[in-house]
Amino acid sequence: MAPAQRATRGYPARVSLKPLDSVPPPGRCPICGEAADAGGPLRPFCSKRCKWVDLGRWLKGDYRVPGEASELPPGMGGDPDDVP
Repeated sequence: MAPAQRATRGYPARVSLKPLDSVPPPGRCPICGEAADAGGPLRPFCSKRCKWVDLGRWLKGDYRVPGEASELPPGMGGDPDDVP
């Protein structure tokens, strides 16, 4: 492994992240495209790093369905005075 690709502190070597709109083939990590263990505890990711990157994308709102926002039904959030 080249020095720039060496893993540090128990994390795998840094790899480039795939764009959100690309879908890797089955058995590949959805974040970086590397091979992922199909039966492993991190499935479908190849490493903890990719798992955390995915969580960060969810929390930032990077994964959303395009379209107009819909109104929430009464009692489902938004206005604290709207609780039944």
